[in-house]
Amino acid sequence: MSETKKPTAGATTGRARRFGLADRVLMPWTLTAGDPASGGQPMEKFMNQHVNRRSIMGASVGLAIAMPSAAVAAATAEVGSANLPTLAAGVSPELQALKKAFDRDFRKFEKVREVWDAAEQAYLDIMPPRPEHIVADFEKSLAYIAAKGRGQQIDQADVEYIEEITRANKERKEAWEAADEAAKQQSGFADADAAYGRQHWLTSLAANRILGFKARSFDDVKVKLQLHRKWGFDIGRLVPKISADINLIAKAQRQSVSRGTTAVTA
Repeated sequence: MSETKKPTAGATTGRARRFGLADRVLMPWTLTAGDPASGGQPMEKFMNQHVNRRSIMGASVGLAIAMPSAAVAAATAEVGSANLPTLAAGVSPELQALKKAFDRDFRKFEKVREVWDAAEQAYLDIMPPRPEHIVADFEKSLAYIAAKGRGQQIDQADVEYIEEITRANKERKEAWEAADEAAKQQSGFADADAAYGRQHWLTSLAANRILGFKARSFDDVKVKLQLHRKWGFDIGRLVPKISADINLIAKAQRQSVSRGTTAVTA
């Protein structure tokens, strides 16, 4: 959930078994620019196996809960506890507005996810098994490749044999893809998955706007850490952002101590 990734058309469990949030972590995506309403397209083809998305989410939530203290500790070590301000200035109005926007998108996302979960299960119940790939005879394949590589004339029988194997595998693959697409349509998973991809992208954008906001107080930092518990940012992005926020607040504290203020001015 951490990175903002704009989905492209056709991100369905069938084309590359995308199990919602887990798949965004486990499988690379092919991303293109364009309409965010188009969905997402993972790189790999479906492997005919089910990944337990809820297990991945459980592990992610556990990591998210442990992350805030680690982030603050890392930032405090960098800044030095003596330089940290002791007063809070409240949550910045701009950040409050960003938080409200995220909450709206997240509520929509949760509703879409419920529909997605039901549609996924319906799809899995009728999903066609992936056909086995026909393996050509090793000796004939070796002779074909060797002759072709040396520029020698290839035995016509070997040519016909290899072409037949290739044709049979192609037909099997196309037949399975058609049946798989029909299963997605019948179960409602195709539409649910496209809606899931769109809403995930929009919610991720809203979350990253909050992460990118320059905190003006520790209340602002707290908002980011609370959001991390809910959405789960990439740790490699979260810790530097929190460290930079604490550095900024500490710098403002040093500069404004003579005026008796602690909030970071715009």
